[in-house]
Amino acid sequence: MRAHLRPYWFGSEAGGIYLATGATDDENARIFQEFLRRVPETSTTEIMRERWAILQRLIIDDLTAFFATAHLAPASYELDNYHLAVAVDGRIAFDTHGNPPIELPSQQRFAFDVTTEHLKLIPRTNTRMWENVIEIMDAKRPYGDMSFYPIDMADALGEGPLPRDGNGAIAITAEQDQRYIGLHRSILFAVQAFWIYAR
Repeated sequence: MRAHLRPYWFGSEAGGIYLATGATDDENARIFQEFLRRVPETSTTEIMRERWAILQRLIIDDLTAFFATAHLAPASYELDNYHLAVAVDGRIAFDTHGNPPIELPSQQRFAFDVTTEHLKLIPRTNTRMWENVIEIMDAKRPYGDMSFYPIDMADALGEGPLPRDGNGAIAITAEQDQRYIGLHRSILFAVQAFWIYAR
């Protein structure tokens, strides 16, 4: 997967990350046909739906294990800016909640600083298959079970539980909210660095 697929952002819901070749739908289909050919477990049935279900389960298990156990040091990493090919005026939609888009660097290669905070969040990404799309990060619940993702982020960062007001609603400051949004906004590049360089 790491040789042929790359992380991309999609701005649905809170924003998430999926894996694709970045080429055409036909190219994506060819890669998955190759996965089916190379994975012995899928040969137990001739029914394509069942073979695909087996492959999906194996892919998600492998991805979850990779993000939980691979290691990367906090540092600056050189990344390919292939995101420009799918951007509009150097920007990609961040979410559907009205937050500004992700501004991409203008260079074809750029340096990105992966922090200890990023590295605490990456193992918590909510990885799943959805309609034959590999989602490294579910856009509805990016870091766990909560659609209000700062709850799960705070837990992953060792900052939870978040305070609540007298009615039981989460009560964080605008500054805290912007910090969590900022971290979430940058997680694409942290995941990209992890995907390339983690061992």
